[in-house]
Amino acid sequence: MKSTKNYLVYLDHNIFDQIIKDKLKGLKSYLSKNFTVIYSIMNLKEISKSHGYEKKFLNCLADLKAKYLELKLTDDFQITDQAMIYSVSPYDVFEDYCNQDPLHHRVKNNLENITYKMLGGLKGEGFSTIIDESTLAFNELMNDLKKNIKFEIQDSKYLEDNTDKIDDEINIIKNEFKNSVSNFLNTINNSITDQENFSLPKLFKNATKLGPEQLNNLNPPNIIEKIWELINKNNPYFSKAVSLEEFLFYPLKKESESKKKDIPLFEKINCLYHQLNVIGYYPDTKLTDYSRFQSSQCDQNHACYGGFTDMLLSSDVRFIKKASAIYEYLDINTQLFLFTNEWV
Repeated sequence: MKSTKNYLVYLDHNIFDQIIKDKLKGLKSYLSKNFTVIYSIMNLKEISKSHGYEKKFLNCLADLKAKYLELKLTDDFQITDQAMIYSVSPYDVFEDYCNQDPLHHRVKNNLENITYKMLGGLKGEGFSTIIDESTLAFNELMNDLKKNIKFEIQDSKYLEDNTDKIDDEINIIKNEFKNSVSNFLNTINNSITDQENFSLPKLFKNATKLGPEQLNNLNPPNIIEKIWELINKNNPYFSKAVSLEEFLFYPLKKESESKKKDIPLFEKINCLYHQLNVIGYYPDTKLTDYSRFQSSQCDQNHACYGGFTDMLLSSDVRFIKKASAIYEYLDINTQLFLFTNEWV
């Protein structure tokens, strides 16, 4: 039987927040004695925005002897179904995060703006401007990466022999990104007339007459399948046009088919969380507010990282409801626990 100390427990940031504010008395000691606590880059991101509480959060991670979980990538920076766990100082890994090239953060923020726009944010702007900014930042990041790779190579003969190969590989990545966003923009331009006021959740609700009032009353099991049944009952067009898998994972499914590879679990969770927000199943609130959108994006990624662990703890009901539906559908064995200000 697996010792509980070997159980990996991922904490949503709100649990760390309540621990440092002494709202979950005794939990820190209980977790450190009985489990292996896990955190990710999303916790670091939220700590960096805590303004004055950074040291308290880092001390909490150190007291918990928490381990750092990081996705394993391929040589061409593609996400895999594997993750690595490191025993590193939270102070060091946080410092590394804060010292990341500002260009790296700019690329992330620009890419997130596409999702923000889809959810109804950035009123008054079209998609072309947002995508142009994302493409420009991504190309700058790739050019910077190419310079860093060449700088790190000490063997001048090796560099001379492989310069063209390095250039070609970076160009392949840039062209794949360009083609991906170009296809997305073509789809948007061909299907959306009023881009400045676009909101995918509103569009979906108008098409299906469904929202939290109907969907939040569904009970497990098979939440995803039950949502699909209601969607097709209210608007049969969906099942005639696409399958459930295509509906849930488009455009990931299209991309995976073109590259003849499976969709990584991390991306599936990410996509499903976004879809449930659009559909209106316990959706995160006020997503047109940028700070609320940012919080939702962190939650979305917490759900992804939590899928690599044995247990996930959170005090957010909406988060737990969505993550539970997603894990059930994807047959992920992570156990979910909702914590309030008290625990037994």
